[in-house]
Amino acid sequence: MRETRKIVVGNSKEDKMASQFEVLIDILLQIPDNNQDYDYIFDLSTVTFAYPLVLTSIAAIKKSLENKGCKVEVNSNTSKISPYLYHIHFPTPFDYIETPDWQQVLTQYKTKTYLPICLIHTGISNERVRNDIESIFTQIMQTQLTLQTNIKSAISFIISEIIDNIDQHSMAPFGYIMVQHYPKKGFLQICIIDRGDGILNSYIRNGFINIETHSKALEEALNGRSTKINEKGRGFGISTSRKMLVKGLGGEFFLMTGNALFVYTKVHEQIIELDVKQAWDGTILAIGIPTHAPKTFNIIDYL
Repeated sequence: MRETRKIVVGNSKEDKMASQFEVLIDILLQIPDNNQDYDYIFDLSTVTFAYPLVLTSIAAIKKSLENKGCKVEVNSNTSKISPYLYHIHFPTPFDYIETPDWQQVLTQYKTKTYLPICLIHTGISNERVRNDIESIFTQIMQTQLTLQTNIKSAISFIISEIIDNIDQHSMAPFGYIMVQHYPKKGFLQICIIDRGDGILNSYIRNGFINIETHSKALEEALNGRSTKINEKGRGFGISTSRKMLVKGLGGEFFLMTGNALFVYTKVHEQIIELDVKQAWDGTILAIGIPTHAPKTFNIIDYL
């Protein structure tokens, strides 16, 4: 009989993205290396407030473990946020491929302050629908939020760039996205995740044998280095987004791949190398966007 491991999910100490990554890293440390040999219960019973980063990550981890043959349960019925979890499609993401009237279903979120955890399918065959859902996500956010036109354009650009990145580089069949607006706190959080190859393996797959660590791969990607040896300047399509977000809007930009975590805020920019036990298979992008842009912000300055 297989042993069941209990994964205790904690509360973020504050709404800063760094605190949310601390919760995620604690979760990763509770999952053993030979994770396919166990079943799991993710315990959210004491969680009183949860953010997109943690919830979307758990949904992705759950799916990965199930694909390995593990039985995974989520205990959230006694949690104070249980009704909220139901409405954001946690822990089973909204899948538009399996929902014939998915456009009408998503349109219902126009009056909410959030968009559910949603699968973003990759590949050429899904390109049209992927573009449609990207457009609907952007339209709903613009309806939900009373934002200046330049911030709306910036959000649209950032989402488009990152989703394209998952499609072109991750080698994953799908990614995950969730959006939450906090009107009283004055910011928007977007989390986009995949459980694909990660940046390092993308470079290795294309012949970059001199890039040997996740932190080195992340550094090269941030510097705009293409995964194709004879191609320059394309990179991972994240350079424009991060500068626009942090320097232009005063937001937060966090990117994790393997055991490397890039932290970029108004006061801090650093690649942190984590313990290998804290590694993430694929990539995680978590961004915080203020709902009020500086008067001097102009999206043209970053394109």
